[in-house]
Amino acid sequence: MDYSFINDLNNAAPQNQSFSLIPAGTLIKASVCIKPGGHGPGGWFTQSRSSDAVYLNVDFAVVEGEYSGRIVHQMVGIQGTKRNDKGEDIWGQMGRSMLRALVESAYNIMPNDNSDEANIKRTLQDISGINTLVCAAKVGVDVDSTGAHPSRNKIVNIITPESSQYKTIMGQASVASTTTNTADLPEWLNQ
Repeated sequence: MDYSFINDLNNAAPQNQSFSLIPAGTLIKASVCIKPGGHGPGGWFTQSRSSDAVYLNVDFAVVEGEYSGRIVHQMVGIQGTKRNDKGEDIWGQMGRSMLRALVESAYNIMPNDNSDEANIKRTLQDISGINTLVCAAKVGVDVDSTGAHPSRNKIVNIITPESSQYKTIMGQASVASTTTNTADLPEWLNQ
């Protein structure tokens, strides 16, 4: 293929500045993909450049509906620098709770289910076990109050099976399809 067309950008259309966010409160069905940051076991985690914080850089790719194909980027806290009164890692706890909800949503596990089967599904061999899981989520909009950065979408929470919205988002046969074939994802999302 001849790539010389990329050298002269004079005939390219100007960048579209009117990118619209997914509206806050929108419920989505999304496939999860960790963007490896080269830190920690397997290199899946990302180390902050400005603190000791560690997080997962996760893409939620919308797989159905009006916003199918759109991506919501989310940092999931693994280790933060702030502690509560008991000395517990606040950001890390929030991240672990989100990961638990993600697994429960993908595998149709009720949060109060403490059966052996549920506990086994909540136990990951390694963090890559969440890659390609499909879950239900609620989208929000993160607005930078300083105006230094553009508004962006975020995941407000993961919808788990006890929610009345779960079956609407995931469908009746949610357990039958808890992962997405990576061949169905865009090539850049499989990296």
